[in-house]
Amino acid sequence: FPVTIRLDRNVPQKKLLIYDSETLEHYKKNLKESKQALAYLSKRKISQEVAEIFNLGYNKARNSLVIPITNRAGEVVMLKERALDKKAFYNSADVDKTAFIFGLSQALERNVDKVWVCESEVDALTVWSYGGIGIAIMGSHISSAQIKVLSTTRIRQLIDGLDRDSAGRKGMRLMKASLLS
Repeated sequence: FPVTIRLDRNVPQKKLLIYDSETLEHYKKNLKESKQALAYLSKRKISQEVAEIFNLGYNKARNSLVIPITNRAGEVVMLKERALDKKAFYNSADVDKTAFIFGLSQALERNVDKVWVCESEVDALTVWSYGGIGIAIMGSHISSAQIKVLSTTRIRQLIDGLDRDSAGRKGMRLMKASLLS
């Protein structure tokens, strides 16, 4: 699929891949035709409305849910895939995922000051499906770049949605310490 390359001085990378709408529409069409992918969304309590808001798709070749990751301006800069038949994830090559926060552009569109902070995109999507606003830091620890981006928003209340394992607990402690310093 064709990809447009743009330079963005606000991100600590030399190049950002901005995905075109044709690529995203291809994956979105595949999602609507995949019973397995739709069943996965249903099992994870992700509504069709939320799937539309986030332009979720399906990659037939990998049997995976395609999750577009946007920058603050809402441009798709990375595709993350979650395999449906095993616990495997695929990220766009040469993109530093720690520079982005999944769901942030959608939260900013709603002008909110409170969000659930999750590790995974799927967990954040589930929060949205239940009527909340969720973001994902795409791991258990927030990066300094993510803290910088988050601190420039009007969001002032973070609800702990990180996993309840030792990595998630440590991640929340570090996030609190970083944001309060």
